[in-house]
Amino acid sequence: MAKLGLNYNCIPISTHAPTEEKDVVAKENCYSSLEKVCDAVPNYDLKTVIRDFNAKVGKEFYLHLACGGQRLHNETNDNEKRMVNFALGRDLAETGTWCQHKDIHMVTWKSPDNKICNQIDYTQVDRGQCTHVFDLRSMGGAEVESDHFFSESQN
Repeated sequence: MAKLGLNYNCIPISTHAPTEEKDVVAKENCYSSLEKVCDAVPNYDLKTVIRDFNAKVGKEFYLHLACGGQRLHNETNDNEKRMVNFALGRDLAETGTWCQHKDIHMVTWKSPDNKICNQIDYTQVDRGQCTHVFDLRSMGGAEVESDHFFSESQN
């Protein structure tokens, strides 16, 4: 938990949503648990929901309510629709899609053979506190045992 001044705390909430191929019950259970955790955070604290939603954000116009215009994928998958509904229902905004970056800085996961690149990890912040995030991009090359890239916030 990070202290952001005198009035509120930054509460990071990490999640790992089921992949697109998983059944509906597993997805609903995941989001139900995530909703309970988010609802337990006091309204005056800054919620930051981070990590792997296994969602591909498309470039459809209706997504602009929850996401910025900088997205790697053309079409939205079912997991993204769930993520957007969650974000809108909790008044969260997806900050990793706001600023223009090269595609390589939007990629958050690569297949082992490096042939498939996806943007499936996201950072959501309370819409009313979004001014604290100026830029967010993925950083490859971390020395950890993971096929995901880390995000770096620049504020």
